[in-house]
Amino acid sequence: MNKAGKTGRAVAIAVGLTVLAGACSGGSSDGDAAPAAASSQPAGTAVPSTAAQSPADSAVPTRKPGPPAGGNPAAAQVDGKNADAVSEAAALTMCLVDTDTDISDYDAMLRTAPLLDRDYLAKLRAEQPRPVQGGDWAEMAGHHAYTTATAHVSPELGQPPDNALEAYRGWIVDVTTQGRDGWRGEPQTVVVFVFLRRDAADQPWRIVELRQG
Repeated sequence: MNKAGKTGRAVAIAVGLTVLAGACSGGSSDGDAAPAAASSQPAGTAVPSTAAQSPADSAVPTRKPGPPAGGNPAAAQVDGKNADAVSEAAALTMCLVDTDTDISDYDAMLRTAPLLDRDYLAKLRAEQPRPVQGGDWAEMAGHHAYTTATAHVSPELGQPPDNALEAYRGWIVDVTTQGRDGWRGEPQTVVVFVFLRRDAADQPWRIVELRQG
């Protein structure tokens, strides 16, 4: 693959604190299984993958103010009582990064905060990784690149039916990467499973797990 064919996406999902590399990156995902039912505690947390860094890499850049150029669905008006709306917003948000405003993909994960269960969000924040400034992210940053994404729900992925307090959704997310200088990354397609829970049927849905299929 040539330089113009890379996406620079590097999100990872940790399920049960086991890190799985490559969410919203690395080509198509077959997404052949839905997440297992979660226990009373959140089943996992989502964090970008980390990499060894030398002392010279220890200087951490600062975030710039402003939303990502590709949009911020989690900050939009989302119907909290609609499992489709909540899960779609999260699936899109975690795949929308902007190297002009973000340090790493972790910033995209933090933007899902308005949609997350409180305990799950606390785990996400506690697992904050050190930003990785080399590799694909550096290539994206060199082009001042950002991602855009579209999603469609995929019932055929095999998720169990909803009940009054729990719901699953499987989303197919198509991600594109583009630089402000005209550079384009290779389009990618990923599957994101979302497990939602609420305390009562009249309460809004909150996400307790995000997982790449």
